[in-house]
Amino acid sequence: MYEKHEEEDRFPYKREAARWFRCSLKPSAHSFASITLQTAPYPNRNALLLCLLPSGIGRSDPCPARYQRRLPQPLQHWSYPDRECNHPVTRSVCAVEECENNGYSCSMPGNSFMISNNQLPLLEFVIEYTWSPEQRDLDTSTRFLDGNVGFRCTGPNDYLDFGGDNTSNGETEVVVIDVEKARQDSKWEDSTAIISNAGWFASDNQGGAQMRVYLRRKSDGGLAEEASVSDRINPGTQSNCSSHKVAAVKIIRGSMHTRVTLEKA
Repeated sequence: MYEKHEEEDRFPYKREAARWFRCSLKPSAHSFASITLQTAPYPNRNALLLCLLPSGIGRSDPCPARYQRRLPQPLQHWSYPDRECNHPVTRSVCAVEECENNGYSCSMPGNSFMISNNQLPLLEFVIEYTWSPEQRDLDTSTRFLDGNVGFRCTGPNDYLDFGGDNTSNGETEVVVIDVEKARQDSKWEDSTAIISNAGWFASDNQGGAQMRVYLRRKSDGGLAEEASVSDRINPGTQSNCSSHKVAAVKIIRGSMHTRVTLEKA
């Protein structure tokens, strides 16, 4: 961003040329950032400033809820198009919401989490379907790429593993998916999805159930920090592989982070 300074008497080189300031922002993990101002026609004279930023904005948050007002002319065409959500690190993984006075905010969709891309090779996705002690025999169908695992479903692929059909009361069915290995094998690139179907066996609709999606380490099964989402699902009924969609796990890969969103059907 370039800004012309109007107070000429504050600078010794007044009236010699229009004074423009080139501002380069260096992000910080703290609540401030360093800004170097390079002046013209004296490019060797720099000033170092500390600029306070809103709390909660740092390198660890790729979707900051940052608000930017539309600046008056003539600065508008320099600053407004450079929206936070249009930066390569946040494009696709963040959502843009318009605010008052033509501002905007960047945020993740609801029921989402993000994970750094360099961590993904060490992690695997886990989907758990759970029902209460008053309910029994929920049949699930989990689909990823060309695989479909669950009761009477077509079967797994190289990235999809089913823990088995569970017919008891108050139990859980578990599916493990190696999403990152599939990407490394060129099965997907920018985005993919896991489709979840579920239904109670036979014709007895026993109400809702619970679905949870999380990441765990391949090495020891430990949970990845803050990488979990869950929701209440509404199964149907069937006596074969379930075709009743209850949710989709949408996975979008950005340049530095991958977003995981659980969308209820």
